Amino acid sequence: MEENNKIIAEFINITFDVNRHKPYEDVNGWRYEDLKFHSDWNWLMKVVEKIENTKIKDYSISTDITDDKTFINVWHYGDGGKWSILISNLNEEYKDFNKTQRTYKAVVKFINFYNKQKEE
Repeated sequence: MEENNKIIAEFINITFDVNRHKPYEDVNGWRYEDLKFHSDWNWLMKVVEKIENTKIKDYSISTDITDDKTFINVWHYGDGGKWSILISNLNEEYKDFNKTQRTYKAVVKFINFYNKQKEE
């Protein structure tokens, strides 16, 4: 979980101070173990907003979060879909996840996809 929080923090440009005993009041300077993306809906929504405003070449990104699923779609009107992730209660692996847990999982999968696209 800490590694995934680090990946998310880097995606939204949070900086860290590994020598601090307490997190800064400001969003920068957090310690990895103080990040709350995995458990705090408000923290996670800042990431979803960044995802929705992210561009990958000419593709658009949309999100759909409901009580029983989280869907992130990367698509282009001319080409159709490029990538998508659906985390749903209907999937056995995620059936016991709550909305925050499902969205967290989808966000991490999207950021890993995004980071690979940057390398290409």
